[in-house]
Amino acid sequence: AGLLAIVALAGPAWERLPQPVFRSDSALVLIMDLSRSMDAPDVAPSRLERARFKIMDILDSRGDGETALVVYAGDAFTVTPLTSDTGTIKSQLPALTTSLMPLQGHRADLALELAGTLLKQAGHPRGDIILITDEIDPERDVSKAEKINNQGYRISVLGVGTEEGAPVTLPNGGFLKTRSGEIVIPTLDHRALKTLASAGGGIYRSLQPDDTDIRTLLNIMDSDARVRAGTETEFTSDVWREQGPWLVLLLLPLAALAFRRGVILVLLCLVMPLPRPAQALDWKGLWLNREQQAQRMMDEGEHEQAARLFSDPEWRAAAQYRAGHYDKVLETLSEIDKPDSHYNRGNALARTGRYKEAIAMYERVLEQVPDHEDARHNRDLLIKELEEQKQQAQQNSGGGGEKQPAGDEQKQSEDTPDQSPPAGDRQAGEQPRESPAGSEQDPEHGGDQEVSTANAEQQQGEEDRQQQTGRPGEESNEPPETSDKMLAGDRSSDQDSLATEQWLRRIPDDPGGLLREKFRLQYKQRGLSRHNYEQDW
Repeated sequence: AGLLAIVALAGPAWERLPQPVFRSDSALVLIMDLSRSMDAPDVAPSRLERARFKIMDILDSRGDGETALVVYAGDAFTVTPLTSDTGTIKSQLPALTTSLMPLQGHRADLALELAGTLLKQAGHPRGDIILITDEIDPERDVSKAEKINNQGYRISVLGVGTEEGAPVTLPNGGFLKTRSGEIVIPTLDHRALKTLASAGGGIYRSLQPDDTDIRTLLNIMDSDARVRAGTETEFTSDVWREQGPWLVLLLLPLAALAFRRGVILVLLCLVMPLPRPAQALDWKGLWLNREQQAQRMMDEGEHEQAARLFSDPEWRAAAQYRAGHYDKVLETLSEIDKPDSHYNRGNALARTGRYKEAIAMYERVLEQVPDHEDARHNRDLLIKELEEQKQQAQQNSGGGGEKQPAGDEQKQSEDTPDQSPPAGDRQAGEQPRESPAGSEQDPEHGGDQEVSTANAEQQQGEEDRQQQTGRPGEESNEPPETSDKMLAGDRSSDQDSLATEQWLRRIPDDPGGLLREKFRLQYKQRGLSRHNYEQDW
């Protein structure tokens, strides 16, 4: 019975049912007006921006089928030919501005003709065209719409703007004016656009703040029987007839026999859960282990709680360092003989003002890793600090050149724990962003963070001469470094990166530059006369 149940659940199948794959024959060409009037702000933020949003909504609402995008002003250009990849069209939308057009005007007739050509070239005897505009030429464009509709292509219109209109703001200030100096205030003529849609066999809708306009335009396409039909492709999908349910019938006599003998009752008693002692539910413990919980507390700034959870001594020391418990850091790392641990112990000693012991720790690091720049930098800083303290003590005692005893010098060093901590150290408190339990990074580097250093500025003898960018214990959002990037203080690398970033910022960001050049070259190749098609503004 168990074997039959397993085989039945596995879903055995040995009969293949070929399933043909159909491709939707629906084709849609979106035409967007890029004339200067589309910059009018009578519909916020502008007519052009709202037109982009509507095109995005149309692309998101469409299912199968192919879509193309055409733009026009004084001439019409193809942005994307018919394709089933709507992501390509979406990527082009942000770069479409009115400044891309080599010639201004409202030649919707040329855009309609180009849309019909695209549909013909793709082999679609039927298709839909949606014109998104704010102005047309009633005579010229309506006659072109009738011609395109007679070829089997339906034209619908989405009007953008208001009847009152608004002046077009120029990028450098002021308003768009005609050659005679009058301010251009483009308006929306609903009647003319309805006439064009009627001539094209489609419908007209004005732009709405919700999606009722595009849903109406797309519903007429979905309700058309020619869209629901599809073309069978050469591909097939495999569908298997599952035979597992038939094996369940063989289980029925076995189950009845087991029920009669009381076997099923015994099984029910065995599988019933035994009572368990009640205990509080730790929700985090269901999904995160102790190390991961501690890492999350570190990210949230709960360093003391994280230190109690960490089982790894180096991670625990890192949490203690961030919490400011430097004595506990020394105690936690006392039995670990690694360069990173010695380095972090040196940082903790420096934080507590025990400079001579910190210098000894840095020397110990340099013995094991001679090219450890951070340790060398911090050691030199502390040596100079001790010299300054010694000079200051001599000046305070009378400046007679008498040498202060070593014990007093050490006492003064210990009494000033907050003076001039090493600035270039890689602190023990910085942790990787990944959880230590699931990370491939060596945890011995989890307590180090690369920080930038600056040269100390020496002022008068009684002032602190350290003005550095990185101090021990400071938080940093930089990503964790790997074992082969332990050298901090690489100031030349930081300067090169900063110079490169500044150089890149000087490069003009023009995402539409390629489209602008493409439209300009196409316009020149067509040999069109500027005076024939240009608007008077």
